[in-house]
Order: sequence, then structure tokens, then C-alpha cells
Amino acid sequence: MLTPPPCLQVAYRKADRALVRERTKTADLHRKLEELNKKLAENSGKCQTAHKPQESLREKDVSTRKAVDQDRDRRQRDEGCRKKYQKNPASDKS
Repeated sequence: MLTPPPCLQVAYRKADRALVRERTKTADLHRKLEELNKKLAENSGKCQTAHKPQESLREKDVSTRKAVDQDRDRRQRDEGCRKKYQKNPASDKS
């Protein structure tokens, strides 16, 4: 049987090691994917309950939402006016 030259033996070993590394990476990725799929399956039912409070907001009366929006806008305007007329402490230092 013929023995390949040393440079080909080295190249073969490097390629073989690279192939083993890639197979290991692939196996790790498949294992992680299975774990994530398992977690997704466990948590898939939990997502539906998290949206129920938001549904109740949509069911509120339009006039109630409008009143809440108007109140929020009024408070924001009042805060803006107060900030505008406050003294700047840095300008007092002369």
C-alpha cells in the first residue's frame, strides 16, 4: 500500500479535524434548537393570558378613553407651563 506524502497527511488530518469540529458545532446547535423548541412549546399557552388586560382597554367606552386622553393632555400642558416660568438657578449666580 502506498503512503501519501507528509504534506498530504497533514492536510488530511487538518481537514479531518475541521470536519469533526463542524459536526460538533452542528450537534450543539441541534441540541440548542431542541431546547428552544421545548421551551416554546411550554410557554406557548402563557402568551394568550398576557393579552387579556389589553383587551379590556379596547372594550372601554370611547367617551371614557377620550376623557382620560384630555386629562393627560391638560396635565402635560400644565407641567410645560410650570417649567417655562421656573427660574433658572444658574442665571442667579452673577
